[in-house]
Formats: sequence, structure tokens, C-alpha cells
Amino acid sequence: MLPIEILKAPSLIELDMNNCNNIENFLAQNPKIGEEEMLRQLTILRLCNVSTTQFFELEYCSSLNIICERLHKLTLSQCPHLTTILRVHSTVSFSCLKELNIYKCPNLKYLFTTSAAKKLMNLEEIRVTECETLTEIVSKEGDASSEGIKFDRLHTIYLQSLTSLVCFYSGSDSIELSSLKTVAIRSCPNMEIFSHGNESLMGVALSTDQGADDVHPPQDLNTRIKGIIERKVKI
Repeated sequence: MLPIEILKAPSLIELDMNNCNNIENFLAQNPKIGEEEMLRQLTILRLCNVSTTQFFELEYCSSLNIICERLHKLTLSQCPHLTTILRVHSTVSFSCLKELNIYKCPNLKYLFTTSAAKKLMNLEEIRVTECETLTEIVSKEGDASSEGIKFDRLHTIYLQSLTSLVCFYSGSDSIELSSLKTVAIRSCPNMEIFSHGNESLMGVALSTDQGADDVHPPQDLNTRIKGIIERKVKI
């Protein structure tokens, strides 16, 4: 268990946690420190080789929720048992999160569900690399809703070496990405479409294994991705 002085750490902004097999020790409640005091300035968290299936699903730990709500940047790398970041009905919120980086998490299936995605109103950048079982970024749950999914500030999506990835989102909810400027898709051989939602996503810069997209911008992102797949098949 970490010393109470570290848990309070009023000026600590960045925290790296490496090779941790028992995350519960770090998150254990301590009667000598209030939840609001715990790492209250922490905005950047990096986890490497942390052994847990759902680090952000420890429902008993309200202090974890408070930490997550303050984060601006989250990096997860080489977490071998991680299957998702946020499940259905998760109480954890990343309402301030701006940048999400995922690297070499071999059992990751998706990042978050549609309900969890709706809480990521400040997310600006998503980067996912070398997660071989990942099939989609946002996982659909239940029937389509009238609200849709909004990533109003998301401007960059970078997807590389995701051999099982089929799409960004497979559900029928509308998905709004009004600030999206750049999408990079590299070594994702099974990518079929960006999203089945009804957002047209015009004017987005797309780069793939073949370099910059040579299909003229008037076509939407889904059409351009399909065109790239068709050209690969012909080759």
C-alpha cells in the first residue's frame, strides 16, 4: 500500500504505475485521508502492465471515481487482462478526459459502451495501437436511442495494427463528431466501415496504409473507407 503522504500529494500532476499485480492496495480506503483530498491535482495517469480485467470497474472504490473525473490524459499499455475500460452501467466518469492512449492490451474487446461514451464530452484525441482482439471502439448496447452519441471536441482518431477491428461503432445510434479533422487507419485489415450511425462526416482528412486518401473530400468518411477496401480487393 502506498504511504498516505503519496496519496495526498497535493501537487502531484502526473502518475506512472508499472508492473502492479495488486491494484487494490493502491486503491484501498484510508480513514486518515478524505476522498476529495486524494491526488486532487492528478490529471495525467499512465498504467503499464497492471494486472486487472477492469481497472475502472472497482465499484467499491469511490475514491477511484473522483480521480477519474479529474483526469485529462490517460495511457494504458501492456495490460494483459484488460477487456474494456468502461462497461454498461459504470459509475465511473471521465468527464474531463481529453486524451486517451491505448497500446498493446491483447485482450481488449472495446473501449467503452454507448452510455459511457456519452460521458466523454471533453475527449479530443483517441490513439489505439496493437490490440489484436479489439473489434470496435464504442460498443453498442440495447436498442438505438434518440439522444445519439456526441463527441463534440474529438478532433483526432489514430488506429494502428488492430487486426480484428471492424469499425469505430457498429450500432445504429447517430454519432456526431463535429470537430473531427483527422482519422488515421493503419494495418487494420478487417476494417469495413467507420460507423453505421447516420453522421456523414464530410471533410475529414483520412490517411491509411496507402498514404493520404486520394478520394476527393465531397464523399463522406464511410464511402471513402469502403472505396479503399474495394481497391485493396482489386489489387
